[in-house]
Amino acid sequence: MNMSAGVPATAAGMALLLAFLSSGCAGYFDAERAEAASRTRLDQLYESRLGQWSVPYEAHYLPTRYGDTHVVACGPSGAPAIVLLHAMGLNATQWGSVISELAQENRVYAVDTIGDLGRSKLVNRDNYPNSGKLLAEWLREVLDGLGEDKADIVGSSMGGWIAAHFAAHAPERTRRLVLLGPVGVTMPWKVMLRLVGVALLPTQGNKESLIRWTLGSSPRVQEELGSHMAIAVDCRPRLAMPRMIEDDTLSSIQAPTLVILGGQDHPIGNPQKVGERIRRFVSSCDVVVLPEAGHVMNIEKPESIVTLIRKFVDKNPDHCD
Repeated sequence: MNMSAGVPATAAGMALLLAFLSSGCAGYFDAERAEAASRTRLDQLYESRLGQWSVPYEAHYLPTRYGDTHVVACGPSGAPAIVLLHAMGLNATQWGSVISELAQENRVYAVDTIGDLGRSKLVNRDNYPNSGKLLAEWLREVLDGLGEDKADIVGSSMGGWIAAHFAAHAPERTRRLVLLGPVGVTMPWKVMLRLVGVALLPTQGNKESLIRWTLGSSPRVQEELGSHMAIAVDCRPRLAMPRMIEDDTLSSIQAPTLVILGGQDHPIGNPQKVGERIRRFVSSCDVVVLPEAGHVMNIEKPESIVTLIRKFVDKNPDHCD
């Protein structure tokens, strides 16, 4: 395993990597058939979870260099835009717990990252955005397709990694930046050791144990993501594995930035160390630690997340709105 490849973004990302490492044992075509069946089941879950949203929405496919990107849009047209980027191995439905609150005053776009496990359509599995810069260029195309010159960018885990690169590479398109448990700020080696250990013995029990440890003990998170995760282990996303975000990238972020970290977030590790590095390089940055929160905090603590985002927006008004 290439240790410089970075830490997978969520338990889904970890489990997906494990599935990729072990897929050769079953044979290439068996793995392909299993993934196709799993993606069909994931799409059925997607439809079910989207149907539970308490706000009207529209679905759009936008052409990009890698294929059509699926975006779920809601909220008043013409209102200031918020773009939501999900964690690796998940999809736009991750945001169901906060979507109605965010969409009251904003035009909200929940994006399915191209190459991941949502409804975006990657045309060629050998041609995908395999770096932060390429993902930033892809997201720029998405905003162009939406007709949005500028947006607040909110990213969870791997979505935070993408958001940070976008803010660095497209500062003129980034109004404000919100990162929820972003990967790649520090490298929690304990997670890597756990991952390697399970990769060497990829039994179903070991995979499930790793997923439970990564998601944390929140019944709400386990209930909402458990079925998805059980299926996702048979799928292989095609996008960059998040490496450590470079100093120059962090220091290039000009937008006001809010970083929300969980005190019980195992994949991220020590929130104090993450906060220290963010503050060192990002000139305008607020860091908030939710002591009881785990990795998927928008599901576990939706009220706290919405309140923090609203206060942050009020504190950093965009006079062009």
